[in-house]
Amino acid sequence: MKILKFGADWCTSCKTLNAVMETWEDATRSKVEYVDVDKNRQSAKDHRIMTMPTVLVLDETGNEVARYTGGKITESAIAAHI
Repeated sequence: MKILKFGADWCTSCKTLNAVMETWEDATRSKVEYVDVDKNRQSAKDHRIMTMPTVLVLDETGNEVARYTGGKITESAIAAHI
């Protein structure tokens, strides 16, 4: 599984989610890849990112398994797809 978190430095909800994701990484020993939409516009476009923050869970082949958007993303919701 691969987890991508799309956000931006100016996004307040993204900053709030950072703490949740760091705790989740420590607890599960999983790695979350941060993608700054301002610096990686093509990646955001390829993954159809319309809202920030957005967390994508991808399978081993890169197919999207789950998508979470907005500032109310929880650790338990993501863990359900891992």
